[in-house]
Amino acid sequence: LTPRRGEPVLPCVATVTGPHDRCIYSVSWSKTHGFIASAGADNTIRVFEVSSASAEAAGRLAEDQQKALNEPGVLLEAKLVTETKNAHGTSDINSVAWYPNEEHGDWLASGGDDGTIKITFNGSSHFFTAPFIDFASRENLVHCIVLMLHLGISASVIQEGINSLKSVPMRLELKQGVNQSLIIDDTYNNDLAGLQISVDFLSGQQKQRKALILSDILQSGLSDDMLVKEVAGIVLRAGIQSFVGIGPVLLSHQQYFKGINDTSFYPNTDSFLADLDADSFQGSVMLIKGARPLQ
Repeated sequence: LTPRRGEPVLPCVATVTGPHDRCIYSVSWSKTHGFIASAGADNTIRVFEVSSASAEAAGRLAEDQQKALNEPGVLLEAKLVTETKNAHGTSDINSVAWYPNEEHGDWLASGGDDGTIKITFNGSSHFFTAPFIDFASRENLVHCIVLMLHLGISASVIQEGINSLKSVPMRLELKQGVNQSLIIDDTYNNDLAGLQISVDFLSGQQKQRKALILSDILQSGLSDDMLVKEVAGIVLRAGIQSFVGIGPVLLSHQQYFKGINDTSFYPNTDSFLADLDADSFQGSVMLIKGARPLQ
């Protein structure tokens, strides 16, 4: 794996091939019992036990992998322990995670495109319907569900409480715009972590053409060059078709966005509004995210 910012090189100690028929979306390792859970587009959750590799298995490792190991004698292999097919019906499974401590180390949470969160423990499974579609809200909800299960609150009572939840305005508000467009208003804050969450929410929308209007990110602690590289990486990986950068930092580093078909940059909000052509965003879903001084 390629290290970032001085991180150590991580050698490949084992490769598990063939456990899933389609894309793998999520993998979780338990520090309590060492099991690895995986899930993906084949609607199946699989659990593997990791152990020291036998001599025969170790011999199958490629020579370049053995050279990459810090301790060549320590090799691992993963064996399938159990699997749950159609764990979320016919829907893809997007995430899977073990409970992080020993007390409930056998608890496993998963979430899928069916809009439900599944918690499996003590040989039984409980499904909870989530009223949110963004990753951050679902993650927060999982923490609350697990805490309430730990406190002995029944699944039915938990679901009743979930049904009364409403999205908090100020974050990721989806609004109807003109010209058959949708607007995601996330002007509440502007930092790299929040940008990633917002872009993930944008990527989950059904409209094919996606646009991002973004201002400079202030007080990030990074150099301007490093900051814009991080921003451009998030935008390019999301496959956004149209990008508008507002602020002197984005304007002076626009070369990092060459992989996007439609880009424009402005020194401030006023110059953007003066040049705005609403028809250019027709049929799009737009994420608007900016720092308060540039609103």
